[in-house]
Amino acid sequence: MNAAPTEQERLLDAGPAAGDDFEGEVGVVFQRWCSDDGQFAVVVVELESGEEMVAVGPIGHLEEDTRARLVGTYELHRKHGLQLAAREAEPLDPTGTDGIRRYLKTIPGIGGKRADDLVARYGADVFEVIDRDPEAEFLKIRGVSEATAAEAAEEWANRRAERRLYTLLAPHGLARYVGELIALHGIHAVEEVRDDPYALTDVPGIGFLGADKVALASGVAPDSQRRVRAAAVHTLREAENHGHTYLPRGELIEEVRRLLGGTEPEMAELRAAPELHVEEVPTLSPEDPRIYRGWTFAAEVWLAERFAAMSRGEPAWSKPPTEAELEVHDLTPEQRDAVTNALTRRLSVITGGPGTGKTHLTKALSAMCEPRKLEIRLLAPTGRAARRLTQATDGAPAMTIHKALEWIPGEIPGRDEDAPIEADLVIVDEASMLSLEICRALVAAIGPDTHLVLIGDVDQLPPVGPGKPFCELIEAGIVPTVRLEHVFRQARRSMIVGAAHAIRTGQAPRREPTEEEERDFFIHFRSSAEDLADDVIKIATERIPAEYGFDPVRQVQLLAPQYKGVAGIDALHARMREELCGSAERVCDGRFRVGEKVITTRSIPDHAIANGTMFVVDSADEEDGSLWLENDVGEIVELPFREARALRGGFCTSVHKAQGFEIPAVIVVLHSTHAPRLVSRNLLYTAVTRAQKLCILAGDARALGRALANTDAMDRHSRLAERMEALV
Repeated sequence: MNAAPTEQERLLDAGPAAGDDFEGEVGVVFQRWCSDDGQFAVVVVELESGEEMVAVGPIGHLEEDTRARLVGTYELHRKHGLQLAAREAEPLDPTGTDGIRRYLKTIPGIGGKRADDLVARYGADVFEVIDRDPEAEFLKIRGVSEATAAEAAEEWANRRAERRLYTLLAPHGLARYVGELIALHGIHAVEEVRDDPYALTDVPGIGFLGADKVALASGVAPDSQRRVRAAAVHTLREAENHGHTYLPRGELIEEVRRLLGGTEPEMAELRAAPELHVEEVPTLSPEDPRIYRGWTFAAEVWLAERFAAMSRGEPAWSKPPTEAELEVHDLTPEQRDAVTNALTRRLSVITGGPGTGKTHLTKALSAMCEPRKLEIRLLAPTGRAARRLTQATDGAPAMTIHKALEWIPGEIPGRDEDAPIEADLVIVDEASMLSLEICRALVAAIGPDTHLVLIGDVDQLPPVGPGKPFCELIEAGIVPTVRLEHVFRQARRSMIVGAAHAIRTGQAPRREPTEEEERDFFIHFRSSAEDLADDVIKIATERIPAEYGFDPVRQVQLLAPQYKGVAGIDALHARMREELCGSAERVCDGRFRVGEKVITTRSIPDHAIANGTMFVVDSADEEDGSLWLENDVGEIVELPFREARALRGGFCTSVHKAQGFEIPAVIVVLHSTHAPRLVSRNLLYTAVTRAQKLCILAGDARALGRALANTDAMDRHSRLAERMEALV
């Protein structure tokens, strides 16, 4: 007589069920989907039983044809059925000849044949042999050059470092950030994190609390000054990310207390911290000082002094325009003043909305430089804006600010007070995008014989980063400033221009055109976010291409204020990708598809790619680990897979990312399910002015009302204007 089956045997017979825990080794079959930040992924894995299962979670670092140890829980998805929700995923060395060969061929420069040679030579010990001296072993392979061996060895070292870093971070729930830390610190990431756990806050998403877990586990005392200072520095960095240059004492103390679990920092500790600067403002109580990071305080003071000095100083040269030139270029009285300021004053500002003639003014200034034998430099914050500037001036060369400053992010600019930009006149377009850091670096490189003209739209979104120098320079009133108010007749024919000017003054844009207007602006409202998202995808992929002939990949752009939600950036990009290239070849370990639009989330200096650059995925060489991307002028750029962490989906992007470029057709998605704090008048105005020929505002009336009423986006803690006013 057979005994009744045990509970464990019944579970084994029935298979796993929702709620069951899982811990074990799996084989990675392929990556079905990965979020644009490279963290959350949907991966098909093979269990030890041979059954395939879908795993989801922070497992974007897992590579196809490798092994991993997963820890997680089975869950029942209402649409996709039973799947494995992973909390941790530790990459493991592959086993067996086939597994080892598949892993080795993913190393840059190795490929299938060379992987075969290595396995034939060393068998199952190949990993151990390579670990002793990777570069020497790769160099032994026939046909491998020194450069290829060095590149392969670097990738090998990075992957081994990932394993060690995983061991350090996994107990604290931070394993999903391994890839970003390797990209930031290289093979010494483990040592860097151990030496300064709070440096983990440099990685977006970790925050102070995550870094604090690692620090406390590494022996940092809960009441140590090091911990208090780290909390204060992190709080100020976060404030800078939201545009502030400082925080009032009360706001800083409240946030630091929260981070430290109720412990209130003493002002004496903050004053003693070398990374901080505590400034007592004469007009305020001594008990309510302003607290800065040291670098930010110094930059704000320096920039105020330099702007004030430029406004007081005599110009190095003065070559005013002639009446004949003003007539030839058909300039309005406002534009005449702006041209005169540029050619007779060291520092001047021009601001105006769409259709007010900023581009025509720049073209006129550029033309006037030639007969005066003045060397002009045209600059813009982004590559796309620089190319537009070149087109607007009939071919005058323009470049990004970073390129003009010979500035690689993370390093010191090559141009500064000791090596200024070689030019008589520097014109900076889209100057409203300049943060305190970028503006300080730019002004430092303006020599005593150079005039600087800042052109921008004061009503656009303030810059990403601390401060709003362009706006505060205007606010201080210390330099000649021209506000272009006249909207030219040709621009008045566009409903887009009319909508932008209405939004700027807090009014709802009109739905119907006037007799003299062309209908290039539409409003499409739906109360349901799901229905709105459905409509937006159909409009972008079907109706606009059919009715206007625009390429839905290269000439249509979706903009939204937040990443999450059905009407958010991530979901809209995923749906656009599915519609436009869902059946296309998967590349870069399955993360992207051929034909997919992507955008850079940071600069890639080694490949001269600026932050915010748009590409379309052209193809990939999986053997060599190279991704081929087409930029907006049709050039093909090669990018190694290891740099692909800097890419995310671009069919839909944030308005901040879109600032600085224009595109034929723009759909602005603005729904009441979006967080109210992210929806503002400046955001809506900036989004609408990105459209060249067609703009559709897709959302609901409640969100539009919120946007028009919210002017808080310009409210930033900054004392630049105050400092300039006090110095003049």
